[in-house]
Amino acid sequence: MFSDVRLSATHPTVEERVADVCLPAATTAPVAALVRGLVETAARAWAERESPTPIPAALLRLASRRAGQTGPAGSLLHPVPTRAATARTVVGALYEHVRDAWRRAVTRRPSVPLRRKRSLRAGDGRGDT
Repeated sequence: MFSDVRLSATHPTVEERVADVCLPAATTAPVAALVRGLVETAARAWAERESPTPIPAALLRLASRRAGQTGPAGSLLHPVPTRAATARTVVGALYEHVRDAWRRAVTRRPSVPLRRKRSLRAGDGRGDT
């Protein structure tokens, strides 16, 4: 699955573009909640003048390609120590990273479940099947 995130040129929003099969709402909503959590976490860090971990764009492209090739069964690039790790470890770290922002979003929208096991199981693009 390919995903590209950028600031909107015309609105004060972040656009996420996903090029893959159309996913069911039960999968799309948690992905949207995850993106929102990432944006809110980054915005809060910026407001607190925290510097992001510098990761070269080439390494991000390599990590994305590897994730697309191996899926949840293979190893992924953990972004903070920039080392290979199991998908379970990397997804767990991602959820920990956005947990506070996600919980604030869930308080506002309790119908958006974000489940780690579903994310790992559905990593091949088949959604909840």
